[in-house]
Amino acid sequence: MKKLLLLTAVTALLASCGGGTPPVPEYSAIGTWNVRVLPDTVSDWRYLGYATFTSQDANGGLDGTFYSPEGVTLGRAVGNTKAGSLGLVVGLNVISGSGTFSGNLYNGRYEGVGIDIQGAKGRIEMTKR
Repeated sequence: MKKLLLLTAVTALLASCGGGTPPVPEYSAIGTWNVRVLPDTVSDWRYLGYATFTSQDANGGLDGTFYSPEGVTLGRAVGNTKAGSLGLVVGLNVISGSGTFSGNLYNGRYEGVGIDIQGAKGRIEMTKR
């Protein structure tokens, strides 16, 4: 009877330890991404510069900096890997993206909001360096 009680206790202890498959690591977009757009009104892609995401929270929220092709700081780069959102903020202008982060690629659509780019629309793509 004591052996049966001991075996039951050991079984319960092992069951409480978990087991199974370990949790999958969270997707990380930390790093530098080349940014290009294809406005609806033209037929060729335009390289805008690059975004460097330096922090990502547990909910997928991203924060970083947006740079010109020459490396001049233009503004902020924000987004969310889970929601697929992207925002490139330059002064009073925002390129607002909606798409998906997958591996080293972000694909989606953008819309311009602000004084200089109001109403601009098209495709947006980022590739991680």
